[in-house]
Order: sequence, then structure tokens, then C-alpha cells
Amino acid sequence: MVEYIPGKRAVFQFDQAGALAAFDGRHYFEVVPRRDYVLLRHVVEGECRFKDWMLWHLFIGPLHNALLEDGLDLAENSLTASSKVTRSSAWVKCLLYMIARQQASH
Repeated sequence: MVEYIPGKRAVFQFDQAGALAAFDGRHYFEVVPRRDYVLLRHVVEGECRFKDWMLWHLFIGPLHNALLEDGLDLAENSLTASSKVTRSSAWVKCLLYMIARQQASH
């Protein structure tokens, strides 16, 4: 984490290692007060080459979004006593299956 302002903003820089090594960027959560509610915004900003952009959109992004949805569901459920569960897409389920198979073979 490169910046943290409690109740307002948390900023994370992409590591220059692993699957995100080619990305120069960050993502952050921001609390935005509105008239009758509060908006929690998540923003991903980055620069990369075209092939890395494709990698993000085909593989990393869908997994990243599924992880965020799970986390936000947990937060909403704990704050509102609901039991929301966002279902993963077939593509995310396929990616998770391929990752699990690869890890099991090592």
C-alpha cells in the first residue's frame, strides 16, 4: 500500500514482479460521499503494451474482479446482515479450474 487515509482512500501500486511485472500502475479504493449515500469506488490505472493489456482483459482482470466481488459481498453482508453471494462467471470458474490443476501437478 502506498497511501492510506482511513475512511477515505487506500492506494496500491502494482508490483514489478509476477503476472503484473509489465504493468506500470496502481489501483485504489475511494469513499465518495453523496447526498443520501456513500459510494465506494474501485479504480484500476495502468500503462502496458498491447499483449499485456490482452493478458489483463482475458485472465488477470476477470480473476481480480471476482476476488473484489467476493470481498465486497463479505463487507456488505457484515454491515447489513444480508447474505449476498455474487456468482462467478463460467470463464472465471474455468480459469480457477486451470489454476488448481496446474498447482496440483507441481
